[in-house]
Amino acid sequence: MTPGEIDQRLRGLYGEVDWAAATGIVQVAAIWARDRRVIVPGEQAPASQTDRFTLAAARARADAILTSGAVLRAEPELRHEPAENDLENHAFLEWRSTRLARTDPPILIVLSASGEIPIEHPALRGASAGFVWTTAAGALRLGARVGSLEVVLGDPDLDGVVGAIRAARRDSGIETLLIEAGPRASAPLYQQQLAGERCDELLLSRFEGELAPKAIGPRFVSAAAIESCFAVPPTEARIVESSGVWHFYRHRA
Repeated sequence: MTPGEIDQRLRGLYGEVDWAAATGIVQVAAIWARDRRVIVPGEQAPASQTDRFTLAAARARADAILTSGAVLRAEPELRHEPAENDLENHAFLEWRSTRLARTDPPILIVLSASGEIPIEHPALRGASAGFVWTTAAGALRLGARVGSLEVVLGDPDLDGVVGAIRAARRDSGIETLLIEAGPRASAPLYQQQLAGERCDELLLSRFEGELAPKAIGPRFVSAAAIESCFAVPPTEARIVESSGVWHFYRHRA
């Protein structure tokens, strides 16, 4: 894969987009069409090269990636490199450099009320910089640093997520913040009363087939909440994969 092939594939999914200018708070989510439940990653999840591509492209765009201690505990092998193999990863990093003029890797932000995070997790080991946003009890458990991440006191509940995003964007000069957290943590991004901190972009993958019970996660935010958050109608692409039919949407404020 080359940067040009990445451009072509993105156009097929989302149309003509100036990705260098498409900044803000971005979330990527994959849901089950039947009842809008999040698809739990892993071997039990339906395979989709396109869904994996959308995540890789979002990571390649990010100045910072925000996740949670719950995600790290649930996904012990999680890494935040764009792609899963070296050749594709190199292509996305080249695309990041040539198309977006970004050469530094994204920082990592981890939200954890308890501070109970696996400190040897590969996502933490792979991060070059960032911080863990935690409570006083969590900071007592973790100390001043977790590898290259600074431990910062804050309130990492649902409102705290929005506060962390605000601090990251305004104080750190981060243009694009990618949210890789569960639906509970990201729910404030779609609430009307928090309009100043809403999600700017949602890349939503919707699977039409059957799911294994272990792949069925919590319910994602409602269609009504998304519609109220994004006034512009989304783009949509229908793709048939070996696992079944998928729809890919790009909502943008």
